Amino acid sequence: MTNIESQKGSVIFYILLAVVLFAALGFAVSNMMRGGGGDSGNEKSGIYASEIMTYSRSIKEAVNMVRISNECKDTEISFERAPFDGSDTDYDNASSPADFSCHIFHVNGGGISNTEMQDDVFNTAYSGSTDFGNWLISGHNIVNGIGDNANSELILVLPFLKSSICNIITERIGQSSTVVIDADGVNITKFTGAYSSAATYDNVDNIVHGCINITGGADPLHYAFFTTLIAR
Repeated sequence: MTNIESQKGSVIFYILLAVVLFAALGFAVSNMMRGGGGDSGNEKSGIYASEIMTYSRSIKEAVNMVRISNECKDTEISFERAPFDGSDTDYDNASSPADFSCHIFHVNGGGISNTEMQDDVFNTAYSGSTDFGNWLISGHNIVNGIGDNANSELILVLPFLKSSICNIITERIGQSSTVVIDADGVNITKFTGAYSSAATYDNVDNIVHGCINITGGADPLHYAFFTTLIAR
């Protein structure tokens, strides 16, 4: 075999090797995109957990901002959603200033968007529930140890989550070894400026945010992430 033929053979070998490696890489990427990796479920749950915690933090920061910069009282804060004309009866707060300076989702107030989480974070077994897929804000529950234990807190809740997501959140914040259970239930009356000590978040004393498995009460929310926006 001549030197030229040997070189041609080497070139062909490397071309074939490159084709094989490229095909293997393409298969691996395709498998990852389809979620075929053994840990892909945990990875996705971890990403969703981060998104939930990040968004809840932005809501809390917006609440703090309007209280400090716009001097909003805790009874004046509004979570009314667009078009801000009173049609959002769930969260229309008559005590909120007319200039929308205490509206969390208005540019004059908190200035953040009302964002829904991806469908994949929720347990579809509860898809028929009234508040399935929605963030909830209520001023009718107490979390012992973070306020004076007499006044209710302003709490943001995302109910009906997959247990895997709550397990990750619980682990990340060092809440407990497992998601705790509240068998008595909580009050999810939506916040329109009023507070009442109607219920207590059980087994999460001194915890500002975390996960809880709400199994009882009139509106069992099951695996739910919560964060205290205002401790009172």
